[in-house]
Amino acid sequence: MFGVLSLLGAALIAPGWLWAKKHNPQTLLLFLLPVAGIGLWVLLTAFGIGAQSLSNLIEVLGVVVAAVVAAYLKFLVFDRRFGNKPLGVVAAFVIVAVVTIAIRLFTPQFPE
Repeated sequence: MFGVLSLLGAALIAPGWLWAKKHNPQTLLLFLLPVAGIGLWVLLTAFGIGAQSLSNLIEVLGVVVAAVVAAYLKFLVFDRRFGNKPLGVVAAFVIVAVVTIAIRLFTPQFPE
């Protein structure tokens, strides 16, 4: 499931990446946003942070959506405002990390 969601996230990032690449060179690291978010989610879950239930796997979908949104924020906002600087990539990863932590901390335990 995690692999499929990672590929889905990367596939949703690809059109924006190709569009943005026409204007500025883009890094391939942006395709790792879903993987990084899911990896952080798994790490937080392994350490027992947040609600522990199989039904909380739905949180992973939110993490992937956050990764896609962060990538498009980088393309549409950060690149236009600050130019194509590494700061935009770092900001996208920070957004994914913050949203992942928030999802893990504030999502209640769903009944199975």
